[in-house]
Amino acid sequence: MSDALKVLASALDFAAGLDDPNARRMLSYVPSPPFTPRALAPRLYPVTEFVPAARAGAAPAATVLIDALIAAAPKLHWWQSYVATDFSDTFLTRYGFVELLGTRGQFVCDGVAIGITMLGSNIEYPAHHHVAEELYIPISGTADWMRDNGPYTLRLPGAVIHHPSQMHHAMRTNTEPLLALYIWRGGDLAQKSDIPARVND
Repeated sequence: MSDALKVLASALDFAAGLDDPNARRMLSYVPSPPFTPRALAPRLYPVTEFVPAARAGAAPAATVLIDALIAAAPKLHWWQSYVATDFSDTFLTRYGFVELLGTRGQFVCDGVAIGITMLGSNIEYPAHHHVAEELYIPISGTADWMRDNGPYTLRLPGAVIHHPSQMHHAMRTNTEPLLALYIWRGGDLAQKSDIPARVND
C-alpha cells in the first residue's frame, strides 16, 4: 500500500468511527475502493513543518491517521488555494492542504473531495464560503471555530463541524497547530473560496 493510500484509508476509517449522522451521510458519497491514483509530484509548503508537532494534540482515535500523515507528508502534493493578494504572507506560511481524493487529489474522484487542512499556530483563517457542502473534523489541535457568522467556539479534536453550501465559516488557532479532515461534495470541488474580507498584516 502506498503512503498516500495509507493516509486516505486511515482518514476514512477515522471518519467512519464517529457516531455522527452528517459524517455517515457524507461518507456515503465516497466510492468503494480500489481508488485510481493520480500522478502527482511531491510539493511542500512551509506549513508542512508543523505536521510532526500535530501528534501531541491528536484525538486518541486519530493517532493512526496522524502517524500515516507524518510518514507520508514529504511525499504528498500539498496545495494552497490562495495567493498573497488574498491573504497575508504570514498566513500563507501557516496554511496548506493535501487533497487525498477528488478532482485534483492523490486519488481520482469526481463526486466528493477528501483531504486534510493544516494551519500553523496563532493564525486565523478568516470568514469564507463556497458552494460545496463541507464537513470538518479536527484531528489535532484545539482551535476556535466560527460558523454562520456566529461567535467563535472552542472545538476539540474529534468534533464534527458541518457547513452547508455557502455558509460563512472561519477557524482560528492558538498555541497548537490544527490538522482537520475535510469532506466536500456538490459544486466545483476545486473552487477557490469566496472571501468577504482580507487579512492585513
